[in-house]
Amino acid sequence: SLDSQEAATTVAYVVADGGPMAFTVEQDDVDVPWNGTVTIAFNGTVVATKSGIIKGEVASVTVTSPKIGKKDSDNLVAAVIAYADAAGNVVYPASGTSVVSTTTGTIFDNVYVDQNPTSSLTGELTMSCTAGTMGAVTGLQMEHLNASGTIVKSNTWNSGCADVPYTVEASWDRVSYVPGSVATLTLKFKDSKGNLANAYDPIGTSGATADMTLAGGPSALAITPIADGDKPSGVTGIKTYQYVVGAIEGDFVAILVPTEVQENTALKGVSTANITLPYSVKAATTGVSNADVLKAIVSLIASINKQIAALQKALLKKK
Repeated sequence: SLDSQEAATTVAYVVADGGPMAFTVEQDDVDVPWNGTVTIAFNGTVVATKSGIIKGEVASVTVTSPKIGKKDSDNLVAAVIAYADAAGNVVYPASGTSVVSTTTGTIFDNVYVDQNPTSSLTGELTMSCTAGTMGAVTGLQMEHLNASGTIVKSNTWNSGCADVPYTVEASWDRVSYVPGSVATLTLKFKDSKGNLANAYDPIGTSGATADMTLAGGPSALAITPIADGDKPSGVTGIKTYQYVVGAIEGDFVAILVPTEVQENTALKGVSTANITLPYSVKAATTGVSNADVLKAIVSLIASINKQIAALQKALLKKK
């Protein structure tokens, strides 16, 4: 075996007996990470290298992909949480993280790690909406307590709790499109209190009722079509769809049937109409179109007729 001793860069050794040699690399401070490479040389010639990582304690906590929660519910996978040490190595603490935001207890009863991250699982937060309460929350934050006693706080993020989609605003990203281009339809949903709709209730289906539909859109080819069970994204209350614009030029009107919104408003005695979405398709060309040519021919014929009439009149005067 290799007889190792403490050294700055080179490990002291004794003559090997020809059998396998094993060694370990350890940090003096267990909380300090190390990323490096061990090099083995014989008589000055490198014969092997081995890279390795020694992970330290949590030095950063990052929360991403937050969602607006559904009112009166424990909202699973409401955000994603990840940890890293001072060297940027991913670490997987099994406990020690809690919410520190002063906003909890109003909109949210609690925000906690429901699934600790592992090498095969993503860390997930659950947000519990306070019963009977809705609204937006800013500045949510988590903190992690290391075994050494150090406290590390995460980034802050915004979220909230909301009811089912009650209103929808729809718009194209442009008023006119070139054939073959991509048109984006943006739908923005809010609940009956004006809060951005939650990311858990569907916007495009309602049990036995027909799904949300778009008739007369840019083309039959949808890149991201409206699908059963679609929900708003994240904390925006928004869902977008994309379509390839057809080749036929002209002015058109698409009709959006927001079935889920219509059913939710009907429960409160309110009728919500379908939404009309006008758009145009025009070729992007600097050439002369057939319509322009025809218009020019008609104008030319009219001019020639006037000149003939004037010539006839002049000849009659001479007689």
